[in-house]
Amino acid sequence: MRLVSAFVPLAAFLLASCGTAPGCALIVTPFGVTSGGKLPDVPGGATRLVSSAGQVAFCLDRAGTATVDRVVPHVVAGSLRVDGFAIVTGAAPGTTLATGAVVSHRCPGSGRGATDAELASMAFLQLRIHQLSAVSTVVDSFVLEYTSAGQQQSFTFPWRLDVCAPGDKLCG
Repeated sequence: MRLVSAFVPLAAFLLASCGTAPGCALIVTPFGVTSGGKLPDVPGGATRLVSSAGQVAFCLDRAGTATVDRVVPHVVAGSLRVDGFAIVTGAAPGTTLATGAVVSHRCPGSGRGATDAELASMAFLQLRIHQLSAVSTVVDSFVLEYTSAGQQQSFTFPWRLDVCAPGDKLCG
């Protein structure tokens, strides 16, 4: 009886997961790659706009939508804050933070052989970051907390960001 009563909450949890929820789509990177960006000469207290466009894209594992609710730096050496974020598609974003947090593009079935049109419609992360310290900051990745088909999910986006303090020769 104990085994059955222990199994019931586990089964309920598994049934509520995104894998079984109708219309629930997971955010993934299409090719399993990691990459990174560098921001040179960023003094403490400065705010910068940065994008993963041209470096790392993401998409959905199936048809559906996902709304990114929050972006959190993960494994940080130094100190920065995410003041804003947006999900962008296509060409690199302009000089202002885009609007929107919805991912609706399904990953191409052709993987690395994706066409230019498929790649152009991939989703990219755009961030407004605020450097809090006078020393360089390195963020190993960012966690995207999102909702898909009413289910809370998270995805560790494998995009490293180096925010280099002025004069840091090791970072630049």
